[in-house]
Amino acid sequence: MQRQKNVYRLAMLIIIVFQSRQLSLANDLDYISNQEDLLVAKGEPSEQWQFEDQGALFEHYYYQTENASFLIDQETGLICKQYQGKSRGSCYPCEKDQVSTKCP
Repeated sequence: MQRQKNVYRLAMLIIIVFQSRQLSLANDLDYISNQEDLLVAKGEPSEQWQFEDQGALFEHYYYQTENASFLIDQETGLICKQYQGKSRGSCYPCEKDQVSTKCP
């Protein structure tokens, strides 16, 4: 019975540490708004590539250890989107020439 309690306590401790680490990572991202801050905070990405979307140039930074992607507007140097996963996203809410309530 005592061993089960110890295993349970250890499991709870691991969960708490993991959750606090996740929260810490999320809070770290709050102050990162541009390419320079990103490189200082996270270092060089595992992968990076440039792409064009709706006539504008962007750079995609992917950090494999965190499975996190950052899209940077090359004209401004600002991070316009960050998300989980490696697939290329977009800073625009709509496809080119798409019309909807989101895209007037």
